[in-house]
Amino acid sequence: MIAPWNWIGRVALLIKANILWTLGALLLVQCMSSSHDLRKYLSEAAEEDMKVILQDIPPGAKSAVLTKPYYIIDEFEEFKGDTALVYQARAQVVFFYLDASVGLCQIRKYRFKRRAHSWERYQVDLKHTPQRFIDGPTLGEGPVPSN
Repeated sequence: MIAPWNWIGRVALLIKANILWTLGALLLVQCMSSSHDLRKYLSEAAEEDMKVILQDIPPGAKSAVLTKPYYIIDEFEEFKGDTALVYQARAQVVFFYLDASVGLCQIRKYRFKRRAHSWERYQVDLKHTPQRFIDGPTLGEGPVPSN
C-alpha cells in the first residue's frame, strides 16, 4: 500500500494503468478482422460447406440436385465493443442445392471467433424453403454460384 504523502508512487501507478489499458485496447483492435475480410472468410467457409453438402447427398437423391447449386448470405451482423470480445460477427447462410419442386434448403448459422480468425458453424437445419425466397427477390448478397 502506498502512503498518502507518496504522490510520486500514485502518479507512477496511474501511468502504468493507462499504459496497460492503451496496450490492451490496441491489442483488441489489432485482433479484429475487417468487415471485408469477415465476408471473404464467410464465403470461403460457405464454399467448403457446399462441397461437403453435395458429397453427402445419397446416390438415390442425386437426380434432384440442381445443375448449379448456390447459397445466399441471408443475415450478417458485426459486433462492436465489449460484445465482440469472443465473437466478432454472426451470419446465416441458406444453401439451395435441391430442385425447387422438393422445396427444401439447408440453413446454417455461423459465428466468427475473433481470436481464431475463423467462422464456426453452430447450427445446421434442413427446412422448407422460406416463402420470401420463393415469392420475391432474395435477401442478403444474392445467389452465389458454387463451383
